[in-house]
This record gives sequence, C-alpha cells and structure tokens, in this order.
Amino acid sequence: MFSLNILHSGNIEAYSHNHSKKLLREPGLDLFGRLHGYEVSQTVHTKENITATTLIIPEATMQDYLGEEGSEMLYQNLGLSSQDSLNLFPVSKLISDPLMHCLPDNLEHKMRVLYAQSKIIQYLIDLNIHTASSGRFLKRPEKKICTIHELHELLEKSKGEIPTLSSLSKEFGGSPAKLNNDFRIAYGESIYSFISNLRLYQAQKALTDSNIPMKTIAYKIGYSHVNHFIYAFKKKFGITPGAHRKNHQKINLGAN
Repeated sequence: MFSLNILHSGNIEAYSHNHSKKLLREPGLDLFGRLHGYEVSQTVHTKENITATTLIIPEATMQDYLGEEGSEMLYQNLGLSSQDSLNLFPVSKLISDPLMHCLPDNLEHKMRVLYAQSKIIQYLIDLNIHTASSGRFLKRPEKKICTIHELHELLEKSKGEIPTLSSLSKEFGGSPAKLNNDFRIAYGESIYSFISNLRLYQAQKALTDSNIPMKTIAYKIGYSHVNHFIYAFKKKFGITPGAHRKNHQKINLGAN
C-alpha cells in the first residue's frame, strides 16, 4: 500500500521503531511509505497545535489511478525503491493542503466520497508533476530521476568544478529554480551554498593535514584563481588559508 502523512501545522520529532529512523516532521516535508501493512501507535507531547492528514491507498488502487508503470515511477521518484520503505520528501503546501479539507461537513453520502476522491486524484496528479512527472503523464526526453536526498548524497561525493544549477536540472529533471528551492526546503541552504561550504571544509582539512600547495588545493575544489579561493576561505573562517596553515604548523611543532 501507498501511505503519506502530511503535517499541515506544528513540528514533531518522531522515531520509527520498524525502520530505525529518527524523523523530524515539519510542514512542507511530507512522509511517504510503501508498506505491506500499516500500524501506528504514537504519543505527542507539544504546546503547538498539530494538524496532520494521513492517506492510505491500496497498491491496486494506485495502479488503477496511475497505471503500473506510472505508480512505480512515482515510488522511485519519492525514494520508495523497495517494499516497507519510508522517506521524507519536500512537497509544496499548495499541493498538500487541499487534502486537509477533502471531507467537507456540508456534503453527505456519495457526494462526500466523490469530492474526497476528486481531491485525492488531483493531489496525485500534482505530486507526479512535482516529482518530475515522467511516465505517461507528461511526455519528455528520458532523464535521470533522483530525490533531493539522493542529489544531496551525490553532491557530497562530487569533486572539481562546482556544477551549475542548469546542468543539474538537465541531469535530474525540473527547472533550476524548483530544484534549488526543493533543496533549500530540505537542507536549509541553496545547492551552491552547500557545495561551496563543503569544498571549503575539505580545503581546511587539506591545509591542516598536508603540505599540498595552496594553489593545488584551490584548483582541486573548483577555484580557477587562487585569489578567489583565499577570499572565500577568509570570508568563511575569518582567516586566510596561509595563516590557517601556519597556525596549525606552530601547534604541531609545539606538540612535538
């Protein structure tokens, strides 16, 4: 079955015993699951008002709505590559919030059911578009699809020149602005800021632990001019790379 839990307001720090995961729940970061069964027992202690929606859709219904290929592609895009998997995925509140009002009190009987179904179907359509809309919903060239969390892991392993937003969006799908915005929601900073900070920490370690020339370090982490590297390093750490290396050399000599 396909499950999703949307937190519309408030924040929750939860722990999944079945999946050994600590989950920070907040609006805009929805919890998705592909599960054999669904059993929930939870206690929430908070001074905040918590508003949440939980939706469970049988696998057969998902295939009826989206087709077998379409539903599998949605699972992949949401990071649910295997059965009994959970994943947090950033979704705009403009997409999620209509589900909060999908059972209006002024409708009864079959009309209430039909109204709820229409909201759920619209949500699945918008979710497909949001997660790259591949398969038979929007025709476009084949591109590698990944979740924001997979992109984060790939960026952590990247080396050399910092990739542009345009090149990343061509590789992973979606517009540059949307890709950057989804990354910012998930990790609190832009893609460029994340990579720049990561490279500077790598440079700091190299300056501390090795005698590699500063120009070589700058080139390896993507700076074509060493002066640009010196400026960025000082802005980040409040000290020039050369001064940082000298300070640590003095510390090492003192220790010896």
